Amino acid sequence: PGLSLRSGQLGNMEADVRRSCAELERDGHSKLQNLSWTKIGISVQALVSTIEKLLERGFPPVFVYMYDQVWMLLLQLFDVVAELLGTGSVDMCLTVFAWALSAGAGKKVGNNFGHPHRDKSYKDCHTADGELTILTTWIPLTPATEENGCMYVLPAEKDPLLTKSDDPLHLKVDKDVVCPLGHALPCAAGEVLVWRANLI
Repeated sequence: PGLSLRSGQLGNMEADVRRSCAELERDGHSKLQNLSWTKIGISVQALVSTIEKLLERGFPPVFVYMYDQVWMLLLQLFDVVAELLGTGSVDMCLTVFAWALSAGAGKKVGNNFGHPHRDKSYKDCHTADGELTILTTWIPLTPATEENGCMYVLPAEKDPLLTKSDDPLHLKVDKDVVCPLGHALPCAAGEVLVWRANLI
């Protein structure tokens, strides 16, 4: 109630977008910081509390997508992602998920990450001219650190198969080779990590 469903209400992010475009080109990943979620009526802490209540009742964290605030948060990223991709508009792939990492919790839906992987092959997320068409976004609702579990990527310059879609090992990632080269991406609650969909 009382919340607008328009995108682009996060304020002027021009400098952040310019920096992120350069980082995506060079490293394959970037971080959007200083997002004013509370300014548009989104409480990251309320989303955390909702996930905790879902878990208490035996539901996986992905059930948080039943609530409007999650979709409103994602809606605000449309204009930013369009700028990062250099296009007038974007479509959202409804491959969404929510995790609640918990050490020693066993294997339950949404409490652990899978093995190192690419979300898409190079040819599936770039044009024939090499322009990026798909970004993956990840938004931690609590601080993500190396101690409690943050995202790791293989920076673009360390990946000899980054653009080699036809190589049989492009989508078959060797964990033993990749993990020692991984780069931790710690971030604060509400910051947004973005990476090329073909990045490991």
